[in-house]
Amino acid sequence: KLLREYEDLEGPKNTAEEAHNGTERQLNAVKNKIRSLQSEAGGGNKSLAMFGPKCGPLYELVQRNLRRFKGPVAGPVGMYLKIVNGKEKYAKIAEFAIGNGNLDRFIVTNQDDLNFMEGLRREVGCGHRDCSLYKISPRSTQEK
Repeated sequence: KLLREYEDLEGPKNTAEEAHNGTERQLNAVKNKIRSLQSEAGGGNKSLAMFGPKCGPLYELVQRNLRRFKGPVAGPVGMYLKIVNGKEKYAKIAEFAIGNGNLDRFIVTNQDDLNFMEGLRREVGCGHRDCSLYKISPRSTQEK
């Protein structure tokens, strides 16, 4: 009788173990993704990975070449924005207002810098939708 009870419990036990192992694998995958995003962000700083795979490398290339720009360069735009705790539900509205897909955009203030940035984008392998560029008036960067 005990042998039969044991055998009856074997099936549910195996099912529970499989479910547990699947959950463990999912947990490990999430932990690995978090570690990956943190390492891409320089050990826990705001991650550029959320702006696409080319944004981090382009940002690093821009930082290494800052002295070669004639004017200010900023980007990606989304790096300068922070959603206040408790207001996360407004993030999509804010992105829509800024322009959907513009958070990965880099900004320059003159044609020479725009041309230089195009070269950096090519060097990183950006496609036409990756880390777009926007040229604004130099007056836009002056404090009023």
